[in-house]
Amino acid sequence: MINIRETRFWTAMVVAGLSLLTIGLALPTLRFGQAGLAADPPMEAARLKPLLNEAPVAALAQQRALALAPHPPSEQVAALTNLLTLTPMSSGAWLELAIAGNQTGQPMQAVASALAMSTLTGPNEARFMAGRAVFGLPLWDKLPPEVRRSLVVDLVSGWGEIGEEQHRDLDALLTVASDKTRAQLLAALLLAGKKGEAIGNALDLAANQPAPINEAPKP
Repeated sequence: MINIRETRFWTAMVVAGLSLLTIGLALPTLRFGQAGLAADPPMEAARLKPLLNEAPVAALAQQRALALAPHPPSEQVAALTNLLTLTPMSSGAWLELAIAGNQTGQPMQAVASALAMSTLTGPNEARFMAGRAVFGLPLWDKLPPEVRRSLVVDLVSGWGEIGEEQHRDLDALLTVASDKTRAQLLAALLLAGKKGEAIGNALDLAANQPAPINEAPKP
């Protein structure tokens, strides 16, 4: 026979336990929200510090802390690696890791792997596509073919998200790229259709390319 009084007791205990768990999870979230109300970045960073390893806001707190006070590249690699253990699907963090790795002289294989992970986790996010293109295209001749193909897709699809300053930086870097790199990138863009052709023209990739040799007419 079911003891209704005992059943009610244990039901009440379970409800109380779940309520305490909910409150425990809500408190760090509330503290994270309060940290964002700080009047200046140093104060906000100080308020975020106790939350950097506290679930469920650790990843958000670490991302915000990185944005408030960017670390030197060597420290940023470690910080981003730790962040990615919490948010392995963060396309932006993978891109930042690739950039920091390149700045610290990490092997190009590690840089390319981080770039590939950014593509895998955010293949259609325009702002990250633009960021990958601006960062990766100047490294064209050092990257494996599959990463190059992804960068062309990023450039074509993320072109509208590339700001004027980024456009100037990319244009300047590609201007001093080797003729081989420029020719390969132009060929890849032409295969992408009219939009790719327009981007190739905007980047002036056809400049200094050898003119096609016309065959002599057969008698």
